[in-house]
Amino acid sequence: MQRSAAYYSQLAHACDAVLQATPLEENALCQVLLDKASVPKIIRDLHPKCLWLSFDSVSIDFGQGNEGFWVGWGPDRTGTNTHLWTLVANVRGSQNVVYAEARQ
Repeated sequence: MQRSAAYYSQLAHACDAVLQATPLEENALCQVLLDKASVPKIIRDLHPKCLWLSFDSVSIDFGQGNEGFWVGWGPDRTGTNTHLWTLVANVRGSQNVVYAEARQ
């Protein structure tokens, strides 16, 4: 996925909208139906295989196995900055942060 920072920002905020529309309890996991009108167009336009939610993150999945690819939005789990959220692209196990945003 090579897009502009503005595109990634819009995608991250669309993920936020999905999280707000489907609040979950901690440690819960939910698969969202992709034909739902509540899934923002920017996500639907990616034609993902499935969309997973946890209480604090979204995973947009494409394919599976060795050909799998996913994009995830949620709190940065690699460092000590608890106010940083990242949009991560994962291709065959190689992760790349494509957008980051500070949260309060």
